[in-house]
Amino acid sequence: MKKHTDQSKYILIMISLCFLLGGVIGCFFGSHPTESMTNYINHFFQAAKEGSVVAPGLLEASWTILRWPLLVIALHFSFVGLVGIPVLFVVRGFLLAFNIAAFASVLGDAGIPFLLLGAESLLSIPVLFLLGSYGISVLIRPKQIAVSRKKSDKIVYMRGIVICGGLLLFCIMWEQFVTPILLRGAF
Repeated sequence: MKKHTDQSKYILIMISLCFLLGGVIGCFFGSHPTESMTNYINHFFQAAKEGSVVAPGLLEASWTILRWPLLVIALHFSFVGLVGIPVLFVVRGFLLAFNIAAFASVLGDAGIPFLLLGAESLLSIPVLFLLGSYGISVLIRPKQIAVSRKKSDKIVYMRGIVICGGLLLFCIMWEQFVTPILLRGAF
């Protein structure tokens, strides 16, 4: 049991470092916005002021939230996931930090309230970490997990799945209903 716990810690530390690496790179590139990026962000907020920004459809909002967890789940079925999952965490960290840094660079202090537009990441990122650490654990010791027949292990696993699913559903609803209200209320 102790070996399993230590291994889980190391996996979590590894994917956290990958996410952090992506975040540092994303901050670097996002904090030096190009003219086209500045124009894009300013055009988006101009359109939002005019009320011409349309809320995403349910399918689009679902895809925005579920694409990363689904990719982690797909990667954990193959040994490609041993490299693919950490790379995915670098990419996700990069994209998140890049967006935050770009908004902060272009809008300055006025952009801080707009971080609420991406508040669903506060819940979907921990789900991604849970799925990523589990996925790598499965790849490292597949036989040990498959053989585990303890009812308590299955209950803990199913509880985690239900909680992750509930959080992702909440994130989709946030993206679908709350974000448009926040965007309209900002102007």
